Amino acid sequence: MDLAFNYLTGAFPTIAFPLSLQHLYVNSNKFVGTLPSTIGSFSSLNILDVSDNLFTGTLPNISTMISLRLLVVANNAFMGDLISVFSDSSFNNHLDT
Repeated sequence: MDLAFNYLTGAFPTIAFPLSLQHLYVNSNKFVGTLPSTIGSFSSLNILDVSDNLFTGTLPNISTMISLRLLVVANNAFMGDLISVFSDSSFNNHLDT
């Protein structure tokens, strides 16, 4: 699902994305606040790009996202330790911070 470059604002939407979603691009919008912990339930997600928004706080635990191959979180205001995000994870692919 590609929602990039749509000038979307406010908190990350709580709409029901299908759990079989493989790509989620929400980059280059104006989302604010934290990334919801439910994002970790998308075990089929291969690509998650939340870059170039106004997200804050810590990244949720994504260790259950076993299909994740690319995570892009650059140009936000995330805080904390990335190690805890990947606890118990076999993620060894591409991370763009």
